Amino acid sequence: MPFENKWTSGSKAGGDQKVVFEKGNVKLVLEQGECFPKDPGQGTPAMVYLKTRGEFNGTETVSATYWCCTDTGEIEGNPLSDSILRWLDSKAAKVEEYVDEWYALAEKQGK
Repeated sequence: MPFENKWTSGSKAGGDQKVVFEKGNVKLVLEQGECFPKDPGQGTPAMVYLKTRGEFNGTETVSATYWCCTDTGEIEGNPLSDSILRWLDSKAAKVEEYVDEWYALAEKQGK
């Protein structure tokens, strides 16, 4: 069953709120502490992680930014299923809401 940690608007800008959405072997993680308005390329506030089978039947976790994996449909050469891509697309409004507000809050703090 997917776990959703809900974040409410208005949390302190200096915080390190984290929002996690999970579906199967995929996790979407939004992190407030990764928002740097003065250097937006520095942080990665929206990441997607995929557990895959690694060598010798172990597991490996690969990752990409939310925008990269939704644009390409894969994470580090691992294609995402249509079901996972639809699920990620369904989270687009929340990703934009959180990231936009976190950048605005961090900017007020002079970060």
